[in-house]
Amino acid sequence: MKTGSTSFMRRICGVILLAVISVTAFAQNVPEYMYYKFDVPGDQQNYASAPVGTNPAVLTGIPVSGAGQFGTALLGNGLTSTSNRLSTGWATALPSTGWTISFWLNNFPATSSTTYYYFGDNTAGSFRCFTGGVAGNGNLLLRGTGFMDVPINTISPGPVVIHLVYTGSEVKVFKNGVFSNSVPQNAVTFTGTGTFLVGGYSSSNSINSGTQMDEFRLYNRALSDAEVAQTWNQPLPVATGPIVVATAATSITQTSFYTNWNASVATPTVTTYYLDVSTSNTFTTFVTGYNNLNVGNVVTYPVTGLTPGTQYYYRLRAENSNGIGESSNTIPLTTTAAAIPTLSEWGLIILAFLLLSISTFYIMRGTRTSKIRIK
Repeated sequence: MKTGSTSFMRRICGVILLAVISVTAFAQNVPEYMYYKFDVPGDQQNYASAPVGTNPAVLTGIPVSGAGQFGTALLGNGLTSTSNRLSTGWATALPSTGWTISFWLNNFPATSSTTYYYFGDNTAGSFRCFTGGVAGNGNLLLRGTGFMDVPINTISPGPVVIHLVYTGSEVKVFKNGVFSNSVPQNAVTFTGTGTFLVGGYSSSNSINSGTQMDEFRLYNRALSDAEVAQTWNQPLPVATGPIVVATAATSITQTSFYTNWNASVATPTVTTYYLDVSTSNTFTTFVTGYNNLNVGNVVTYPVTGLTPGTQYYYRLRAENSNGIGESSNTIPLTTTAAAIPTLSEWGLIILAFLLLSISTFYIMRGTRTSKIRIK
């Protein structure tokens, strides 16, 4: 009994420890090192929880202009980083235990005959991220001394959020919250004596002309896959309400499908989910009966009465005692198209039509003949 009780208590303690770790991880609303929102021109406030470097950071040359992921964005000009960059004032100190860098891009060039830099510190093992040159067209490359090159390939010209998550043994690349690729790494610490630059590197070319950058975030730890999925399209700190992540639809038919989502890990516990379904990816209109529909505390829900072969979109919101959170990611799907008769089925249809025509012809002849006889 004593041995069994000890084993049971160890299991309980383990569960409690995991719960504490989970809550602690998801309670982190803003990055620890850097968080630049680029919502005002001029020098930039660092909104991190333990901001590094000078605050505000000094922005020179590169303007803040145009719509970003949230608010406005940094607008690249492609000129020398000597006078066109955000100087954070931080002597780089990236730990070998893990870190995460994320940022939003728009108007990324499909081709680049010249090398342009997006961030880095030439005094910290030449740690930098760039496009063009060996990175190739339409790609970024993360490089540093002692590091295996990390390609971020096939970046769309439209809006995209990139996460680079170093775990101490690999770098994982995410685009818009979805895992893309990974590169094994050794345990490497990047330390510098200069200053970490955003939008540029050393005296090289700064971020491409016309390319926008927003929501630059630097964490002192590796984000979990779930954290990446839950925060990539959220301004930080997150809304007071809980976050929910929608997953792919299942059981898709001509007129119905099942929506699905991951149970929110928010604290306090989620009590209700709300569902939107639309034929518009901007949700300007809604399928009747599925506008902010209260579906209860479940993680799957059926949608019925739909049109065959039609594109639909759905999203969720979660509610707890703190309130209702922001809308989840959007899931697209297409209902099954209406069945088209096969060749043999067409043959039967044509035969039936011919038989019906012949029958109708003789019935009409018989009717006319009867009328003649009556006369």
